[in-house]
Amino acid sequence: MFSDLLLTGVQEKLGVMNKGVVYALWDYEAQNNDELSFHEGDAITILRRKDDNETEWWWARLNDKEGYVPKNLLGVSSFQVTFSLLCSTSS
Repeated sequence: MFSDLLLTGVQEKLGVMNKGVVYALWDYEAQNNDELSFHEGDAITILRRKDDNETEWWWARLNDKEGYVPKNLLGVSSFQVTFSLLCSTSS
């Protein structure tokens, strides 16, 4: 139960801390014209977290492109990327 509260707190801060910069935890290939493709470890800037139509997607910028990104594939630091790599290779 404590871990659920901790996770909720981190998710609420995701895209707010560090001037909106988050990191891709996994690769993602855009499925629609309004989405961004990204690679694991990419630094992505969140521009808008709340949208009336999309709650699981945020509007973001990567390099010179903008589009929706799935928030469940993002982390608050590059450490999370390294940690997810270690976990996936150790099993």
